[in-house]
Amino acid sequence: MKRIAYLFAAAVMVLSAASCLKDNGSVDSMPGCSSEQYLMTIVNDSNVKTVWYIAEKGKDDANPGALPSEKPVPEESSMICFVLESKSSKDIWVNTNITHPTQSYGPEEKAVFYVFEADVFEGTVWADIISDPSKYEKFSLSVQELVDAGYKLVFKGN
Repeated sequence: MKRIAYLFAAAVMVLSAASCLKDNGSVDSMPGCSSEQYLMTIVNDSNVKTVWYIAEKGKDDANPGALPSEKPVPEESSMICFVLESKSSKDIWVNTNITHPTQSYGPEEKAVFYVFEADVFEGTVWADIISDPSKYEKFSLSVQELVDAGYKLVFKGN
């Protein structure tokens, strides 16, 4: 009986997701089809493992989205700091009225994304990383730029 309940629940979830499919077959929004939410895909198209950090706007208006003073800890379930193996991706839910999963940016502001090669991130003192922009790649994107990019941010590596 439990098996039937699980199968029914799975079927409901699939049908809900299917009702939110765009013409190209990708999910446009969370179940419930809210027009204020969309899936953004973060892609590591490089040949190395990477660490991604999505910076909160912070309180420093002169330098919004700056790297934190303490090294962030990547977590698999995190939308803020996570590891991506080479040639892999991660989907993140984002609201259309904000540019950042932590909701710290407004729609007119640019969210800041940092990408580190995992070896550099893990093997380098954080102060050295912060002081040397060649140790990471930085993307700054507004909501419109994310939309224009097909809700996708791709890191190709060097």
